[in-house]
This record gives sequence, structure tokens and C-alpha cells, in this order.
Amino acid sequence: MTNNRLRLAALYLFLFGTIACGRASEQNIAETKAISISPEARSMASSEMGAEMSEETIPQAKTKRINTQKLIKTGSLKFETKDVRASSKRIHNAVTQANGYISSETSHKNDYRSSVTLTARIPSEKFDPFISQVTSGVESFDRNEIRVKDVTEEFLDLSARLKTKKALEQRYIALLDKAKTIKNILEIEREIEKLRSDIESTEGRLRYLNDRVGFSTITFEFYKRHELVAGAEPGWWSKFGESFVDGWENMLSFFLVLTQLWPFFLLALGVIFGIKKWRGKKAKA
Repeated sequence: MTNNRLRLAALYLFLFGTIACGRASEQNIAETKAISISPEARSMASSEMGAEMSEETIPQAKTKRINTQKLIKTGSLKFETKDVRASSKRIHNAVTQANGYISSETSHKNDYRSSVTLTARIPSEKFDPFISQVTSGVESFDRNEIRVKDVTEEFLDLSARLKTKKALEQRYIALLDKAKTIKNILEIEREIEKLRSDIESTEGRLRYLNDRVGFSTITFEFYKRHELVAGAEPGWWSKFGESFVDGWENMLSFFLVLTQLWPFFLLALGVIFGIKKWRGKKAKA
């Protein structure tokens, strides 16, 4: 009976020792694997993890409320006036009072018409009072267009992405100091160069949005018809000058339409280039 108990105790000790050795071996293997990871790989993984976490915060940034919306306001007004010079002076005074500025101004005069085209930039918070002030007394408009574009979401998205890219750039710069091989140094420098290009592009877009949001653009076109002597007809040169002005305005409108269609032209060029390249490969084959 005593021998059986001793044998059973020995068996328990053997099993316990085997299990303990197995766990110790697994722990040693795990520690060996952890040590085998290079410091550069650890740093790169941390950078990528940080970038992914930052990218995940972008949708959350979009949901945050801001004090004011980012609105781009533009206006285009055309009307007839009894005195072109007086209307021009009134608009100039209103622009000065609103702390704005005149970005362009052109005038034209012929035998039967005098006109002025003027573009003003006005602080956005004074847009509505300014429009009311300069249009008071105008009986009717040939054109009266006011447009408001909300760019709040784009502004938030660009701001969040810019912050993420700058943080990632700093991580790559820190990683560059720890790089030991020329290959790693060149790879990290390429990534930094790409990030710097993206950062500059994003900053440029934000500056453009801030400018358009901060200052609204209003274009005025006002004119006065000249009274012709009874039986008199506009001279040939007057007709030629009017036709030239109309043709110039039509050409500008045409180029504006082409500017709006640039993505389609780019797509067409890509298709043509792809077809030529495909034909060239086919001819070689």
C-alpha cells in the first residue's frame, strides 16, 4: 500500500514538472521572438499605428461643432443708372466704409451707351448691409445673382488631415535620426518629401478657402443709355466698338465654360493616350 502511494506521488511530480517545463519553454520562445524584432521595425510599426489612429480621428473631427460656418458669398449685379459717375462714386464710398477694396474696374463709352464693370472684395460679415446700401434706389436689375457656398465640411476635413500629416512628418523625422542603413534613410526621406508636398498643397487650399470666406466677391455692371438726336443712327465706329465689347464678353464666357469642363478634357486626353499606347504595344507585338 505504501509502495503504491509512493508511485502515485512520483507520477504526479513527473507530470507537474513536465507541464512547468513546457510553460517555461513557451515563455522563452515568446521572449526570443520579441527580442528578434529590430528597433527600426518597432519604430516603423509605431509610426504606422500612430498614423492609422490619427486617420481614424478624422471622421470624429468632422462632427465637431464650430462657432461659425465657413460660407463663400459671391454676387453679380447688372442695372441701368441715370448717372454712371455718381453710381461709381457711391459704390467706391460704400467699399471704403466696409473696409473692402476694388480688385478691378473697367469703363466703356460710345455714342449711345456708357458702362462700368467693377469688382469689389468685401468682408463677409458686411456682405448683406453692403448690398443693401449700394443697390438702394435701383429700380430694376438686368441681373441680380447672389450665391452662398458652404465649405465648412471641406474646411474641417482639410484641417484635420493637415494636423495628421504634420504629426506623421514629425514621426518620420524622428525615425530618420534612428535609421542606420542608407536604404532606410533614402526610404524615409522619400516619405518625408511626399508628406511635405501634401502638407503644402493642403495649406494652399486652406489659405484659398480662408480668403474666399473672409472676403466676398461682388461684380457690378451698370450703364446709362445716351439719348440720340431724332433721326440719328449710331455711327459705324460705334457699332464696331459695341460689337467688339460684346464679342470680348462672349469670348470670356466661352473660356469660363471651358474652365468648368476641364475634367472632361483631361479624361479625353487620358483615353487618347491610353489608346495610342495600346496600339503601340500591339504593333510591337
